[in-house]
Amino acid sequence: MHSPFQKRFEALENQRRSLFSKLEKEPQELLEKQPPSGGWSVAQVLGHLVEAETASIKYLRIKLKYADTVGPSSIADRFRAGLLRTWLALPLKAKAPATLAEPAPDLSIVAIMADYTTLRQQWEQELEKIPANLNNGQLFKHGIAGKMDLT
Repeated sequence: MHSPFQKRFEALENQRRSLFSKLEKEPQELLEKQPPSGGWSVAQVLGHLVEAETASIKYLRIKLKYADTVGPSSIADRFRAGLLRTWLALPLKAKAPATLAEPAPDLSIVAIMADYTTLRQQWEQELEKIPANLNNGQLFKHGIAGKMDLT
């Protein structure tokens, strides 16, 4: 894997593994139950992440298929990406974009965790395919922040 992606991917994988090790200690019923006050269950939140990452990897595959059309990431792209990272690090809530459907209420945490693990393996394979000349290419498109690179 190209070094610009490897550190970030490993950090994300370590976070996922740490989360999963904590979740495995909790009762499955608790993780699949929606809170009485409303909102999503833990399984639904993870299901949303799997859906979002699945959409992202599909977009990446399309971009790699048409690599000659990928433009370089600009300073404005990097600025928007930095703003997005900052906003995501804050303890704020936001509604999921309308492009992602409301998760099913009866998701299995075990199945979602297995799907997420498989999806991350697919990510690792796709990141290895990215040629060095596209390391700073506009390979990702966020619904609000727009096009950006993966670094």
